[in-house]
Amino acid sequence: MDSTTTTPTSLFKNNKMLSTILPILASTTVALTLEEFKSKFLWVIIAGFVTSFLLGFGMGSNDIMATLMETSGAALVGYNVVDTVRKSIVEISLYQDQPEILLVGQVAILGGCSCWLVLATLFRLPVSSTHSIVGSTLGFTLLMKGNDGIHWSTVGKIAISWFVSPILSGIISSSIYMCVDFAVLRRKNPFECGLRVLPLFYFLCFSFYTFMVLFEGSKVLHLQNIPFWITLMISFTIGFIASLSYLIIIRPRVIKWSLELDKEENSQNKKSNNELKMATIRPISITGANEGISNGVIEKQQKVDNDPPKGILRWFIPRRDRKEDQRTLRLFSIIQVVTGCFAGFSHGASDVSHTIAPLVAMLSIYNTRSVYQEGDTPLWMMFYGVSGTCLGFWLLGQRVMATIGKKITEINPCNGFAIEFGMAITVLCASKLGIPISTTHCLVGSVMFVGLIKAGEGVDWKVLINVALSWVVTLPASALFSAGIMFVLYTFFVK
Repeated sequence: MDSTTTTPTSLFKNNKMLSTILPILASTTVALTLEEFKSKFLWVIIAGFVTSFLLGFGMGSNDIMATLMETSGAALVGYNVVDTVRKSIVEISLYQDQPEILLVGQVAILGGCSCWLVLATLFRLPVSSTHSIVGSTLGFTLLMKGNDGIHWSTVGKIAISWFVSPILSGIISSSIYMCVDFAVLRRKNPFECGLRVLPLFYFLCFSFYTFMVLFEGSKVLHLQNIPFWITLMISFTIGFIASLSYLIIIRPRVIKWSLELDKEENSQNKKSNNELKMATIRPISITGANEGISNGVIEKQQKVDNDPPKGILRWFIPRRDRKEDQRTLRLFSIIQVVTGCFAGFSHGASDVSHTIAPLVAMLSIYNTRSVYQEGDTPLWMMFYGVSGTCLGFWLLGQRVMATIGKKITEINPCNGFAIEFGMAITVLCASKLGIPISTTHCLVGSVMFVGLIKAGEGVDWKVLINVALSWVVTLPASALFSAGIMFVLYTFFVK
């Protein structure tokens, strides 16, 4: 046999050698390709970080929050919504051979959403960041892949939640307000009743928020391993401590403040009575008498309008002309601050996730050239998303807060507590389920429902209709912005 003839043994050895060499060659090729890919699309990452910050800025100027609680909500609860936004709306498998399109598409999503939110804020419109991010995602995907690129079932569920969430939030907030009304506001001694009931509200608030943080909590902080019964025990303990702190620290100061206020009012009443005795009696003019007669129809009409609701509703809905005790309303000032902070916590858990979801997808694709985006959301990216949101709040937030807090209906510490607590319950429960609902929708829904049943001024329907119209426009407007940006980027930078 010729010495050069290949034997089965030598063939096996050669194949073994090839099996050793080929993976090395393949990995080298992939590494080079990945490096070239990263070098070519580095500008996308830079643009993504800038637009993500701008999106957070626009979102911050468009929603109500407390900076510290905003950060906590994003870090502790917001991870579920991030995964829904970046993985469940788009059919990412269609981009398996074109990861660069999905990568650049994230910039278009962030840019389209940012443009619309900032524009809406300048016009003082409390539009939904959830609407904007979903609309931008649809605009980019429809342009590049058509209907096949979208999970319409997921989009349908999200859209249904947009209609359900403000109604649900409004029902919860109005129910809380009715509990406060029955237990405190309509009593003969509302101030004393408020002092007795507030410890229960502190307990419920702090227990609920603690439970939302710990139950199936953040994987990054390993909170998901805490047993259910321990979560309940910790939640009830925190609630009890908060209630006890109110009784020991806040309640005595409130009582002292009330006594000082009574002394001040008594001294003012004595002074006004003395001035009244010194005053001379003025004659009644014929003009004044005629005005009283001519306004008789109007006064009668106002009396009819202020009559309480008939039937069973009169037991639930307070009279419009009922004068609220201002001291009692001020009792809820501190707990309204608490629920306001936790409203910011809820916003961080839900809407801040929209800021960084495209950015998380972008970094994952950039580092692996894979569209499947394996791995959890880094904690530092949550903090990055919060930074832009908080800056937007401090610089432009008051423009939209004026629309929600003043123009839709009159808000005081008592109904403000009910509005914020009901909104926070709705948003946090949805965030736990990974449903990207809108805090703006929930907040406006709560304001509207409470405004319909509370004493005093009702709802300004003209302002509310303008807000609703801005919600309708948001989806197509953000989609058009996103599609336009993607068209430019694809034409000049990807092709």
